Amino acid sequence: MTKILSVDDNPKLRRMIASVLKNRYDLFIEAEDGEEAFELYKSNHPDYVIMDIEMKKVDGLTATKNIITYDPLANVIILTAHDKSVFRDAAMSAGAKAFLGKDDLTMLINYVHKQ
Repeated sequence: MTKILSVDDNPKLRRMIASVLKNRYDLFIEAEDGEEAFELYKSNHPDYVIMDIEMKKVDGLTATKNIITYDPLANVIILTAHDKSVFRDAAMSAGAKAFLGKDDLTMLINYVHKQ
């Protein structure tokens, strides 16, 4: 069973991601911040975590570090509107496996399908 955890404080974006991925995977879980994401990761052990950077409570970079510390094999994909190299470097340093833009969900679909 393949599980995906989508983490974004924007419910419209979570619905958009769900619409392109939900029918392809067995379980699609949603969280609105990094704190909730970490708890859902621990209880569900998803195959992929699709993580935004800017969120209330706990941001995506901190949540990524927490998840990777808990499970070094976690497959966290940063999906963000930030395309600056400083964010990419921070995401990869936190343990993310990929850094993708929100402007083209095709890249997300392709990444998940290749794995």
